Amino acid sequence: MRLVMVTLLLTACGHAGSSPPPRAADAVGEADGVLYAVDWPTSARADLEATVTRSLALVSYQPPGPVRVLPSCTAPGAYRVEAVAPKEDVVRLATREQIGATLPFSAPSLTARLEAGASEERVFDLAVVTRRRASAPALPISATDLQGDCAGATHVVTSYQRGAFVLVERTRRDVASSVDIFSLGARAGSHRDGLVSKSDGDPAACRTGSDEACTALVKVALRPLSRSSAATAPHGAGTWSSSWKARPYDGEVALRCDRGDLEACVMVGANVQDADPQRAERYYRLACDGGVGHACSLLAFLYDPTAGRGGGDEGKARTLYLRGCDLGSLDACSMLTEYLRWGSELEPKEDSLAKRVARACDGGSKDEVGWLASCYGASYWYATAFKQTKSRAQMKPLIEEALRLHRRYCDAATANDLAKYGACMLDDWTRARSLLEQSLPER
Repeated sequence: MRLVMVTLLLTACGHAGSSPPPRAADAVGEADGVLYAVDWPTSARADLEATVTRSLALVSYQPPGPVRVLPSCTAPGAYRVEAVAPKEDVVRLATREQIGATLPFSAPSLTARLEAGASEERVFDLAVVTRRRASAPALPISATDLQGDCAGATHVVTSYQRGAFVLVERTRRDVASSVDIFSLGARAGSHRDGLVSKSDGDPAACRTGSDEACTALVKVALRPLSRSSAATAPHGAGTWSSSWKARPYDGEVALRCDRGDLEACVMVGANVQDADPQRAERYYRLACDGGVGHACSLLAFLYDPTAGRGGGDEGKARTLYLRGCDLGSLDACSMLTEYLRWGSELEPKEDSLAKRVARACDGGSKDEVGWLASCYGASYWYATAFKQTKSRAQMKPLIEEALRLHRRYCDAATANDLAKYGACMLDDWTRARSLLEQSLPER
């Protein structure tokens, strides 16, 4: 029964294999904030280069200030490195604002030089050629994904580019041509041309595909860490998986997730779960952390040892089902039926769990998968608690709750349901309540 419930729950979110996993955003696309790294201190460049070989890199960045690389903070994942056709760009920096936004580390000294030569209308021309690009998976990263010393982390490095660059000081009359600028850079290597402010890598080597002299870090793309939001399951609190059936999966869903739509992230996770459970887990966790109860339920299922996947973590599964239920997912409330305990270990103080399962019974109908199980399980818990308690003051509310929930079960259960979940005990429990009332002293 448990596995069937979750199978239908997944089907309501999306059909596994019906669409490919989300495609990584282009390194210089609008999805990420692209920064030039040509003026980064040597230590920052070294920290970044060391980090990207073992995991995704994190930085602290408050625009328009400089970037601070966090070498002790990592996120799971790996960069995919690819060669690209050589592409040359020229950026002209003529104002304090342009310099500050493009070269924050060098801005104070470069701005002072411009202002000193104001009568000549000095500018800085930055020529860049790229030959290698490394891209991270498009999957959003949240604070819960981070590992290590991550104080101050604000952005994940989603891509970086390598190649060569030259930064030169010129006049506004000079043509902003990459050929001219790289030529100045080449002369500076032998003649120490004072106009060249900074350079690294060999543009000629980049054009011919030589790796050794074309590895200068030139650009990075940053994406803000995903933050928690007030998002809940669709159509408000108190929903079952059936409310997701009207939300078809299409190519736009992954894009909406990338833009921060946490409900879309749940649908993407459900769509990729069969092919890549680890990726689905990260999508679900992102949405669960953001307050989507249905995501917590699906994430719990991945940990649930009773789901037939092998292994698992019952403690994590129960905690996530509880969170999902408290966020309004009646599926999660219903899943807690398996965690109700009765018999010799039952203690009335555990009624917080039974109350959550009762919420699923009260909020659903016989058309919902797992609804009958939640009604039967919660009512049986209260009836067993009634039998075991020695407190006469607690007996009546326990049997009343057992009868209320059990009546919903008995009214909807078919013969097959009764054989599957349990017999209707309404008459027996009604007699027990009558006997209790007869034994209670008159007020």
